[in-house]
Amino acid sequence: MDVNRRYLNLKPLDLAAYFWDTRSDPIYPYLRDHATSLIADRGGLYAPLRQYIDVEHLDRAKVFAMLRDPRDKIVSGYFSVRFSHRSPNNGLRRKNFQSSRRNADELTIDEYALQQAPIVKEVYCAYRKNLDRDVVLTYEQMWHDFDSWARCLASRLDVSFTQDDVARYRKMAGVDEQRSENQHSHRRRGMPGDYLNKLSPAVIEQLNEVFADELNWLYQA
Repeated sequence: MDVNRRYLNLKPLDLAAYFWDTRSDPIYPYLRDHATSLIADRGGLYAPLRQYIDVEHLDRAKVFAMLRDPRDKIVSGYFSVRFSHRSPNNGLRRKNFQSSRRNADELTIDEYALQQAPIVKEVYCAYRKNLDRDVVLTYEQMWHDFDSWARCLASRLDVSFTQDDVARYRKMAGVDEQRSENQHSHRRRGMPGDYLNKLSPAVIEQLNEVFADELNWLYQA
């Protein structure tokens, strides 16, 4: 949002969060069905969107994706749904969310990972099939080489960051912080590769097979 305020001056529209609180039906199928009327070809900042949404005028929009390792995404999702994600205001969706929380409470993290893998696979497969790799930034690049990541972000947005900008965004990203794990925080730990600490070797091997194409595409293996 700071980048938008300083450089882009677009109207921020968090559609997913809005429908999280106002609709009971699945969010992303609804967004896909109504994308042309909900997403204008200019003037809006539609973020964050956590699944690929196709729009007829997408070729006229400025698009980039910030993706993380799907194995880490699954681990993060486990702790989020169990401890830190807020409940929606919509009554039926809140009931469904509470059911999902109870389901996660009853599973080990390995069991949860195997349950979620096909769902996350579908999301990342859509990114791989529909996005050019050069419009994708990775969480790992942000963490391990922030200055390079910031240059790539500026290039995607056609802006020029000052050194003060880069320092500010580096601090906001928290990549230099030594953070102990807090399961109840939205930013539980932040460091990439946490799946190696949380999942069993056998489950990691299964996830490696499930996400082989997506990992090769994402990290240019």
